[in-house]
Amino acid sequence: MEASGDKERFIAICRKLYNDNEKELQNIEDFAQNYSPAEAIKWYTRDTFLYRILNHALRVQSVVLLFQMKFFIQDIHNHLKLLHTYEKKQSSMLLYRGQAMDNNEFNRLQQNIGGFLSINSFLSTSLRRNIALHFALQSSVDRADVTPILFEMKVDTKKSPKPFHNISQYSAFETEQEILFSVGTVFHIESVQKMKDGVWVVKLILDGEEDKELKELTELLRKEIHASNDLFTLGKLTYRMGEYEFSEQLYSSVVENLSENHPDRASALSNLGSLLMRKGSHSEALDCYNKCLKWELAHSPLNFLAHAATYHNIGTAYAHLDDNEKALSYFEKAKKIEEELLPSNTTSIASTYNQMAAVYRDMGDFQNALLYAEKALSIQQTSLPKNHLEKAMSLENLGLIYEKQGDVQKGLEYFLKSLQMETIVLPALHPTLIHSHCNIGQTYLNLGNYPEALKHFKTSYDIASAIDHPLQQPLQTLILLSFTQMAGINIAELLSSAEE
Repeated sequence: MEASGDKERFIAICRKLYNDNEKELQNIEDFAQNYSPAEAIKWYTRDTFLYRILNHALRVQSVVLLFQMKFFIQDIHNHLKLLHTYEKKQSSMLLYRGQAMDNNEFNRLQQNIGGFLSINSFLSTSLRRNIALHFALQSSVDRADVTPILFEMKVDTKKSPKPFHNISQYSAFETEQEILFSVGTVFHIESVQKMKDGVWVVKLILDGEEDKELKELTELLRKEIHASNDLFTLGKLTYRMGEYEFSEQLYSSVVENLSENHPDRASALSNLGSLLMRKGSHSEALDCYNKCLKWELAHSPLNFLAHAATYHNIGTAYAHLDDNEKALSYFEKAKKIEEELLPSNTTSIASTYNQMAAVYRDMGDFQNALLYAEKALSIQQTSLPKNHLEKAMSLENLGLIYEKQGDVQKGLEYFLKSLQMETIVLPALHPTLIHSHCNIGQTYLNLGNYPEALKHFKTSYDIASAIDHPLQQPLQTLILLSFTQMAGINIAELLSSAEE
C-alpha cells in the first residue's frame, strides 16, 4: 500500500512538471497504468521523463525528489539484485564509460589517485570501448568547462558488494551491451592518463574494497537521521542536504497540525527553530525554542537531556541576537546537565563547548574561548569519524578565535582544514561552502594575497549562483575588490574620480 501511495504522489508531481508537454504526459499516463516493479529497469532505459528526473535527482542529490522516487529506486535495485546472481558465473569483466566531467570535479579526481570514487547514482557502463570513447568525445565538443573522460573499469564479479547486470535485453540500444550498476558502487582509482586525442583514461578497480571512512560516516548519518515517521525523516534529510525551504515548509505544516499534547510537537518546534535560525530569523527561532521548552517542562519534566538540548538552542538564538550574557547563562544550564548525565566524550557536550567558545570570543575573552574550543575538538577527535561536519565547525571556530586575537595566519590554517573536511562530507552545492570560501577569501584579502582571495570568492559565488543564494551580490563586490587590488587600483580613489 505504501509503495502504491508513493507512486501516486510521484505521478501527481510529474503531471505538474510536464503539464505543457503532451508527449511526456502520454508517457506518464502509460507509467501510471502499466508500471510494475518487474519492469523497473525497462522503464529506466527508456528516454522519458522518468530517466531524466531520476538522473537529475541523483546527480544533484535532491532529497526531496529522491524521497518521492524511493519506490522506483528500490525496484531497480531489487531487480538488479535478482539478476546479479547470473553475472557471477564470469570471474572478471572489463567495462567502459565515456562522459564529459566538470573541470573542477576532474581536478579533484586527479588528486585522489589511490583513493576511492563513490558513485551516487545508477551507473551505466558498456562492454564496448569504442562506444564509450565516442560518448566521451561527443559530450565534450566545443566545451571548455569540461574534460572528456574514458573510464576503464576492471570488475571482480565475485567481490562486488553492489548488484549489476547486463541490461541489453531491456534497452532500446542493444548493441551498446550496457551493464548497469546499482546506486552507491565504490571504485578504487588506479591511475589517470591522457591519450593523444585529448581524452583522459581513468582506470578504476572494483574488488569489494570500500572507503572505510565513507562507510563509517554513512552509517553514522543513517543513525543520526533515524525518526519515527517519514515526514520527520524527510525533514531531517532535506535539512542535511541544504534544502532548507522545503524542510521549513514540512515542519511548519507539522506544528500547525499537531495537537498541543502530541508527543512529536516538541521535536517539530525544535526542528522548525533550527530552520528559522538558518534563515536568519533569530527572534522567530527563539520563540519556537521557548515554546519547545515550555512543552517539555509541562509534558516531560524529568527528561533532563531534552531540556539541555533546548537550553543549548535558546543560548544559540540569544548569541545570534547579540545578547551574550543570556546566551552564556543558557549554555551553562545545558553544560551542567550534560556533564552530570553524559559520558565526558559525548558529542553534544562538545557542541555546547563550541557555542560557549564562540560567545567568549565575541566578548573578547580569548582565554576561555580557546579553552572551550580546544576541549570541543578533543572530544570530537575521539568520538567522530576522521571527517565530520561538526569537527569542521570546531576547526572553523578555532580559526575565528585566532583571527580575532590577531593571529590571522594561524586562523587561516584552521579555516583551510575546516574547508577540506567540509568538501568531503557535504554536497558540492551546500550553502555552508559559500560561507567557508567567502571567509577564507576575506582572510586572504586581509593578508594581501589577492589571487587566492579571488579564487575563493569566485568559488563561493559559483555555488551561490547555482542555488540562487542571497550572497550573490555581495560576493560580486568582493570579486571586484580582489580584481582591483590585484591590478593595483585604489577603490577609494576610483570612486572619488568618478564622482568628480
